[in-house]
Amino acid sequence: MVITKFLENNSNLKPKNGNIVTSNGEILGIHTGLYNYTIGQRRGLGISYKEPLFVIGFNKEKNEVIVGTKNELYKNEIIINDINLLLFDEINTEIDVNVKTRYSSIEAKAKAIQIDKNSIKIKFETPQSMITPGQSAVMYIDDIVVGGGKIT
Repeated sequence: MVITKFLENNSNLKPKNGNIVTSNGEILGIHTGLYNYTIGQRRGLGISYKEPLFVIGFNKEKNEVIVGTKNELYKNEIIINDINLLLFDEINTEIDVNVKTRYSSIEAKAKAIQIDKNSIKIKFETPQSMITPGQSAVMYIDDIVVGGGKIT
């Protein structure tokens, strides 16, 4: 709450209400600005439902917070952009890597393949939760950083 007020008072960021919707588009309530919510958030949504709901995404064009069940927090694959490769000039074939999608997360086994000059597809062995667009994903082989990029 303190950070929100700081941002509102010291930037052009202003609250803009919009809908809170399920992944199927069902409107459940109204939010107080996209910047007030984060992937995985459960508390403070101001909605009730037959089962616990979590923030699973955002639709910036429609100004919507998208909520879903705990299972909907998990993803099998991600795309990273703005890549920075340290170990290779490019990844021509699928390689085995470990990936961290949050600073404090445990590395997850995955396969990575470069899909164009600036993007890599990462396919996890087991689905990963609370992957947040805009955050960084870092790839490792053993304890060596292969590279990383921004999650889209």
